[in-house]
Amino acid sequence: MVLSPRRTVTVPAVLMAVENEALPARPDEVPAALAAEGLRLPGPDEWEHACGAGVGTLFRWGDHCPLDRSPYGDKTGPQHQPSAFGLRIA
Repeated sequence: MVLSPRRTVTVPAVLMAVENEALPARPDEVPAALAAEGLRLPGPDEWEHACGAGVGTLFRWGDHCPLDRSPYGDKTGPQHQPSAFGLRIA
């Protein structure tokens, strides 16, 4: 297993979950709609931190990846559990 070197970042508080029918259906229009509300999408480091919740493992659920099934078709795998922050990663 090869990981990038550990790095330290400062992640400001950011709203990570929005479920709103008023958001545009086209993904390319979402950033502008959020900006109109004074919001923004998280940056790469912010998203990585939110997904992993600061864990030191390869995946947010640990170092093991179930290889006996497809992660996309399996509805019971660990990738479908909320992160340690309680976020459901789509």
